[in-house]
Amino acid sequence: QSYVYNWYNVVNKLPLIPTNPNENYARELQELYTVGKGRLNNEILFTESDVKAAANVLSGWCVCNNKDLNFKKLCNDSLSYNVKYNDTLHSSKNKLFSSLYNNKIINAKKGPNGGIEEINELFDMLFNRKESSENLVRKLYRFFVHSYISDEAELNVIQPIAKM
Repeated sequence: QSYVYNWYNVVNKLPLIPTNPNENYARELQELYTVGKGRLNNEILFTESDVKAAANVLSGWCVCNNKDLNFKKLCNDSLSYNVKYNDTLHSSKNKLFSSLYNNKIINAKKGPNGGIEEINELFDMLFNRKESSENLVRKLYRFFVHSYISDEAELNVIQPIAKM
């Protein structure tokens, strides 16, 4: 779930009330998959408040599983997974990001498409940062060329490809 719930409510089938947005995916999204930690893994490219704001954007989503015999035949697994959005569990406040993201505000949106609209804004914001393309190109370079990125490789390979 995108929120940590009071398990008493779950066990007793009471209404689920969000208490804390789950920040793990929001942090990994920024650190591992988009802006990263910089070339030397020590640059500050996002803040703790950015993680919390992104967690609120991602709230309301969960992965649910159901038994599915057709899926078992394909993957040797008895579970299929469906992504569900629950508008009532989505954060109803505006999400404010730091100056590293130009103080971007993602306004709260409600309704069945509100969550996906906010996620689209989040991804546009993340991928508009030059650090996101640099991080991706560095990962490709380390995988296909060499684990060490020299200053020359950074200047002559990483930066030009990232700009493309």
